[in-house]
Amino acid sequence: MLFRAPSLLLALVFALVVSTARAQVDAALVAAAQSVQPGRAFTVALRLAHEKHWHSYWINPGTGYRTSLSWKLPAGWKASELQWPTPKVVRDTTGMITGNGYEGVVYLPVTLTPPSDLKPGETVTLSAEAKWLMCAEVCVPGKASVALTLPVRADPPPPDTVHGQAIADALAQLPRPIPEISVRATRNGPTIRLHLSGGDNPPSQFEKPWFFSSDATIQFDEPQAVHAAGSDHSLVIDLPVSSHLAAPPSRLTGVLRIENVPSGIAIDTPIETTAAPAGSGLSTLNSPPSTPSLGITRATPETTVAVDTLAGTLALAFIGGLILNLMPCVFPVLGIKILGFVNQAGSDRRKVTLHGLAFAGGVLLTFWILGGLLVTFWQGTGWGTQLQNPKVNLVVAALFLLFALSMSGVFEIGQSATRLGNVTAARTGYFFTLLEGVFITLVATPCSAPLLGTAIGAALTTLEPPQAMLVFTSIALGLAAPYLLLSLFPQGVKLLPKPGAWMETLKQFLAFPIYAAVGFFVWVLVPQVSDEHHLNIIGGLVVIALGAWLYGRYATYGAKPA
Repeated sequence: MLFRAPSLLLALVFALVVSTARAQVDAALVAAAQSVQPGRAFTVALRLAHEKHWHSYWINPGTGYRTSLSWKLPAGWKASELQWPTPKVVRDTTGMITGNGYEGVVYLPVTLTPPSDLKPGETVTLSAEAKWLMCAEVCVPGKASVALTLPVRADPPPPDTVHGQAIADALAQLPRPIPEISVRATRNGPTIRLHLSGGDNPPSQFEKPWFFSSDATIQFDEPQAVHAAGSDHSLVIDLPVSSHLAAPPSRLTGVLRIENVPSGIAIDTPIETTAAPAGSGLSTLNSPPSTPSLGITRATPETTVAVDTLAGTLALAFIGGLILNLMPCVFPVLGIKILGFVNQAGSDRRKVTLHGLAFAGGVLLTFWILGGLLVTFWQGTGWGTQLQNPKVNLVVAALFLLFALSMSGVFEIGQSATRLGNVTAARTGYFFTLLEGVFITLVATPCSAPLLGTAIGAALTTLEPPQAMLVFTSIALGLAAPYLLLSLFPQGVKLLPKPGAWMETLKQFLAFPIYAAVGFFVWVLVPQVSDEHHLNIIGGLVVIALGAWLYGRYATYGAKPA
């Protein structure tokens, strides 16, 4: 029964996962026409329907990764690259810019060219594999196999009555240059100035212009100052250059989105290396979009972050780390630590304190390593991107399953180690406590994206490396604070009930949130792999459960199988 219960629970979780994993974004392949004509190019589109508050990403996502389409076409067929309608600025609930992408229903057109030897009367099936990243408060990779079957006819195909107009609208929204508008780009230090003039519709009348860099030359999440210049109703936009460029940019390429223009303006112009001093002859046309930055300004060799502002940022980081203990990836694991407190209630105060310091050391060490890697190599990637790796999700799900099975009593961890004596236990106990701090930190980082992504992004883009590392240290101290405080002040531990038979009931009860965590990681994992691997995932977890049961039944020290 111990084996069947977890397996049944996993099967139920898997059934729920399959039915809901792709609910946030629904993908389909649709055509602008009802049939195919031999040798004649036609347009299809990847249709992405986003649930409310969810979005996917443009060719330059800012954070995350772009949507992709891998074709499996019959011989002789050709497919163009995805075409990208003008994107929009994606913001989180605080107003912070988190990327460039799409919401609602979006059509990404593709031109397909069939071979000229197609025979009328036949049917063709066009299939592809779509991948995307869907984000709201958290980000989850999406994946779907899409297909479209069309008849082959000799006559020109009639338009599709369902999706034809929507695809036509998407094609109309594709960025295009406007010949009558003159475009020029100049660079002055960390700013590229985009100049627009001429045309029947004066650029100075453009509503809420925003430039999207197609090659990440421009920092996507910083304000863009918009000015009117001269008597010719020209427009000037100051664009912050990305600090992660390996070499100075030579061209400015991308899309200028304008609220009162149906399609974006395609920009591709060389960047001149000389520019007039900022502000000469310019008047502010409208205020740049508000982007909260935790009250800190970008650090340069000439400026440093004020001490009081940095202190406030560190306080917010500490509070964020403290709240991490309530995140869904961390809270189930805390049950294990609560049991540790109960077991240590009658222990020597010095040992309890040392365990608390070891745990905090593991948290600090892990955050320092992660922070150092991000400060050194960060290139605009988001925090918590571990969830984008299916191998990581599978390993974490398996580890959580083992923890849950152990707490359910299927097997016990470390019973044989107790025979090595107190000396060995004393020498290894603190090390394992440190590893627990490392493990909880690694578990916490995927769930921290909605809570700490903004703060960490600001730290990496606005602070000098030493100051950014202080932010990571504050987050680590906040995460470790509850355990550290209870170990430093044993009177708090004494408030816990005395050990007894109730502990086993509590332990088994706390296993269920961990089973839920297993379901969460499987839910994230399923859209990342092809359909034929779904059964392998659930089967692998069942095999792990079986192995744990066999270990507990026959291999655990002191076990007496019937």
